[in-house]
Amino acid sequence: MTTKRFLTTWLLTTVVIFALNGVFHGLVAADFFDRNTAGLGSAVLKMADFNPLPVAILEAIITFSLTWILFKTSTENTTLNTALTIGGLVHLATSATWNLANMATFVSWPLQLVLGDVAWHILMGIVSGWLIFKIGLRER
Repeated sequence: MTTKRFLTTWLLTTVVIFALNGVFHGLVAADFFDRNTAGLGSAVLKMADFNPLPVAILEAIITFSLTWILFKTSTENTTLNTALTIGGLVHLATSATWNLANMATFVSWPLQLVLGDVAWHILMGIVSGWLIFKIGLRER
């Protein structure tokens, strides 16, 4: 693993995933999230009003971790399926942790929000695994 290849892979993957999450949470599913968190009142911002900086930092951390895991564990026999699976599992763990912690903390955090958000982030993990494999692991 070269540092340049690792950093390039991580940064490109982070930018793509951050953009996809922004489109999904800010446009495509904004009403779904706003409706499902309306019962929390001012404790939760509307999707249009969120601060993107903490989200960008969170995405960078998750993507860094996934890129590191895939780079450190890959061999010449690592398959695309393995990268997709690890990506999905890492994002399952991170998004489920976030959503279940919210469910435990906020009385009215709805299960459908947990299920929808976790499903989306598993998909983003799979996309991340694909990007990392194609950008960083294709030529080992």
